[in-house]
Amino acid sequence: MPLGGDRSKNLVTELRAAEAFLDSRLQVIIDQEATQNLFNQVFSLKLRRQQLQDALAEANSQELLQEIQIIQEQLEKAIAEYRQALNTEIEQARQIRTQAIARTREQAQAAINVVQNHLTAIENQLETATDNLNELLTEENRFRSQYLIIYPTLVTVALFALLILSGIFSQSTLWGFLQQIWANFISYLLWTAVTIFTYLGIVWLKYSTNIRDRIQKVQKQIQRLESSLKATAVELRRSYNEQLKLEYDLYAQNLRVEALNHLIKIAKQKFETLRQATSNFSEVYNNLVAQRNQATTNFSEIKLTVLTDADIDAYYQSFLTTLPTEKFTQEQVSRSQSWKISAEEFENKLMHFARQQFEKLHNLSIGEVLKQSDLIAVDTATKRLNELYNRANLLLRLQDIDANLNPTSQRETTLWVGAKDKEQIFGLYSRFSRSLTALLAEDEQRLCILINSLGFPAYFLSQIEFYRDCYERTQGEQIEQEENFPDLIPEEIGSSRELKLAYQTLLLAIALGILS
Repeated sequence: MPLGGDRSKNLVTELRAAEAFLDSRLQVIIDQEATQNLFNQVFSLKLRRQQLQDALAEANSQELLQEIQIIQEQLEKAIAEYRQALNTEIEQARQIRTQAIARTREQAQAAINVVQNHLTAIENQLETATDNLNELLTEENRFRSQYLIIYPTLVTVALFALLILSGIFSQSTLWGFLQQIWANFISYLLWTAVTIFTYLGIVWLKYSTNIRDRIQKVQKQIQRLESSLKATAVELRRSYNEQLKLEYDLYAQNLRVEALNHLIKIAKQKFETLRQATSNFSEVYNNLVAQRNQATTNFSEIKLTVLTDADIDAYYQSFLTTLPTEKFTQEQVSRSQSWKISAEEFENKLMHFARQQFEKLHNLSIGEVLKQSDLIAVDTATKRLNELYNRANLLLRLQDIDANLNPTSQRETTLWVGAKDKEQIFGLYSRFSRSLTALLAEDEQRLCILINSLGFPAYFLSQIEFYRDCYERTQGEQIEQEENFPDLIPEEIGSSRELKLAYQTLLLAIALGILS
């Protein structure tokens, strides 16, 4: 829940905004009062719960716990009611928008139909007016040809015919008439001109009153109809554009809604994949933690470890400070690939990477570990070696007095160490014992110490057993037999009373579990 009661912004809210993008144009009004009230109620309850939790952190109180529980129950109920009201509002909004879209489309089509009908009517009127104009123009042409060509031509022909006829019947009359015209030529010319202009005036008057006025009225009507036709065509084009824009906006809105729905679907799939990847990472983490808890150094009274769990953990923490944090994602598995592979494969790559980082530690011998100051301190290494030597001493000595006071007591120290660490370890332990024997061991990561401290008669018996073992082994070998070959164990030694008593004591110690 965002602070201040503002609604959060995510793909779902963007989807709601895309669905409501054309509400103002479609004149759609969604009643959000119920969901807004529930939303404010949920926000108030969350704010109240946070305040109570803060107060509980300062002072632990049973009353506060009970009140928090009550607030939590009210909050869960309010959230359920809010979700139900929101789903109802979404369904109602979908129905209202569907009806509004259908109504707006009908209105746009109706407006187009009205303009088309008006345009058709104007076109019909224009066609009629054009026909009338054509008829008037035909009548005008006929009037002009009749009064300006035909009638003047007939009068002129009649006059010439009259002169010709008069000349045929009486040339003297024709000649006298011509002389009279010539004598009064100017007067006749003026009267002729007056007659012509008078005739033209009468023709113009008749043309203006009968034809010209009607032609002008029809032309004005045609101009008016053409202007109206252009305006109606512009209106029709605008109506078509409005309808096209409406369809485009609806189409674009559907594309946005479909894109957001697809994004929400992909986001849910990605979320599920990431959730599964997170679960896999948690499983890998738990497995590694379990392996780490199980991978403890085992030691006992006679088996010690050079590095303890605390030493290894300290080295690991120090190593992490120097290891680049992006090394694993750069060399092994990138972040984008980590949630695409299985948990087993990721764990295998991680374990392989970890083994590579600690490969040098895995191959270190005992001596090399003791030299690594970042692994173990010098005084700690000396202390661990001293502890190993001290615990190598036998817990039970087969003697009655101290070995230093018994001249028959024999103390032997034997080391099993790797070849590369032989001189180093031998030099460290030579200060503890003069009779020190170093033997080579196959495992360079192990150091074994055995200290024999046997007094009489155990030392004496051990020597006898050594000779007896050599004797028994030589009996099985294929060697050349000779008559005077001396016996390894003389008969007089084997039948003495002291030897029998020593054997009885040794067998009793073995039976009681004191020796093995």
